Amino acid sequence: MKCVLLLSGLMSLVPVCVIFIILFTAISTALKQTSLFNKKTSVVVALCVSLLGIIGLFRFFGAVDKAVDVVDTSDNSGAVLDVILLPYAALAVTILLLLLLLFLSKMFTSGKLKRHFNQIEERSKKPKLIKKRNEKRLIK
Repeated sequence: MKCVLLLSGLMSLVPVCVIFIILFTAISTALKQTSLFNKKTSVVVALCVSLLGIIGLFRFFGAVDKAVDVVDTSDNSGAVLDVILLPYAALAVTILLLLLLLFLSKMFTSGKLKRHFNQIEERSKKPKLIKKRNEKRLIK
C-alpha cells in the first residue's frame, strides 16, 4: 500500500518537472540572447524565475481548497506572498501558452497542409476560370 502511494506521489511530480523544464529552457534561451547577463548568471536567473513560476502556478491553480484557505487567513502573510507570486504565475502561463501556440502554428503550417490547402484553392478557382472562358466565348 505504501508503495502505491509513493508511486502516485511520484507520478504527480512528473508533469511539474516537465513544466519546469519547459519554463527553464524558454527563459534561459531568452536570457542568453540578451546581453544583460553572462552564462552563469542567466542560468541562475532562469532557475529562480522558473521555480517562482511553478510555485505561483500551484499557488493559484493547484489546490482550490488550499488557495481559498490561505486567502482567508486573518494575517496578511498569504496576501503578500500572492502579490509577489502573481506576476511569476502570469509569466509562466504566458510562456506555456505562447509555446503551445507556436507548436500548433508550426504543425498546421507544415508543407503537407500547405500543399493540401493550395490544391483545394486551385480546385475552387478552376470552375470560375472555366465560367469566365465560357462567358467570353458566348460574348464573341
